[in-house]
Amino acid sequence: SFGDRAGFVFDDSGVATITLVAGRNDSFGNAEADNFDGLPSGTVLNTNPQFLDAAAGNLRLQPSSQLVNAGVNAPAGGNSALDADGLARIQGGTIDVGAYEQAIRTQPEVPVPVAGPAGLAALALLLLAAAGTTLWRRASRR
Repeated sequence: SFGDRAGFVFDDSGVATITLVAGRNDSFGNAEADNFDGLPSGTVLNTNPQFLDAAAGNLRLQPSSQLVNAGVNAPAGGNSALDADGLARIQGGTIDVGAYEQAIRTQPEVPVPVAGPAGLAALALLLLAAAGTTLWRRASRR
């Protein structure tokens, strides 16, 4: 994607038969049109990959990219077990299109403080007071 030529060029030299075997690829925004010379091109997507920072050479995908989880887990010829960063090639159930797998990020677990009944009651009263709620009123004697 975003190359200074075509993403794919196949020319029939008439010498041998070409068989295109591919999982899924993307070709987008190239300076020249792809040329499949009659070969099936149904596995080639034409979508903006949404790289993190292509100008700086960061070709990792943004989480919103349509190429995340859009690959083929077991294409003819196989896949590497690791991506270009050395991370597991399949994360999120399906391989991503491109050299880098969109890493699954999880939120760290934050422990919730536990208070006894007296502490919870005091907290409830503080919250109610902050909200301007009155639980009871003392009757005035006249």
